[in-house]
Amino acid sequence: MIKNSIDKLMAKISSYTKLNNKKSLEYLVLITVLGIIILLTANGLWGREKKEIPKVLDAPVQGINQETDQPNYGLEQRVAKILSEIQGVGRVSVLITYASGPEVVPARDSKYTHSDTNEKDSGGGERSVLQKDQDDKLILVEEQSGAKKPLILKQLAPRVMGAVVVADGANDITVKTSIVRAVESAAGVPGHRVQVFKRQ
Repeated sequence: MIKNSIDKLMAKISSYTKLNNKKSLEYLVLITVLGIIILLTANGLWGREKKEIPKVLDAPVQGINQETDQPNYGLEQRVAKILSEIQGVGRVSVLITYASGPEVVPARDSKYTHSDTNEKDSGGGERSVLQKDQDDKLILVEEQSGAKKPLILKQLAPRVMGAVVVADGANDITVKTSIVRAVESAAGVPGHRVQVFKRQ
């Protein structure tokens, strides 16, 4: 299809050269200039450097919990291990739900300018001009592979929403209280968001 279009264009150009040599030269120059303008415009639109948006990097995910389809950041296993060591708990299963995934804080190069100008005119009037400018750019680091990635300042742990614990010894109120306290401390979740049940 493109080849056909080029062939038609070449046929028109050659027909113009037969009619009037000076006129055909003008058309050829005009077509060339238009082609260059189109190429420069297309390059300007599509060839711009793309800003890299910081991606949320995955926390050390241990896998996906098959029953809840939630990411598992290893906290469930650690809490279950420590709970099983508490006297009277016995076998234990732990499910932790997260309100959100991990949050990544990228480094930014921020420049702020602030100018306050007071002007007085000859008529006694005063005018105050306040101008604030902010330029904020993401700091990118080039890896050995040549890929550029944002420089990460810190990675915040995912926020725990709640926990469910199923344990053999959960029918004893002392054991149940110990489980709730341990989960509060280990997962950083308030006690009213921890539910403890006796295993079947």
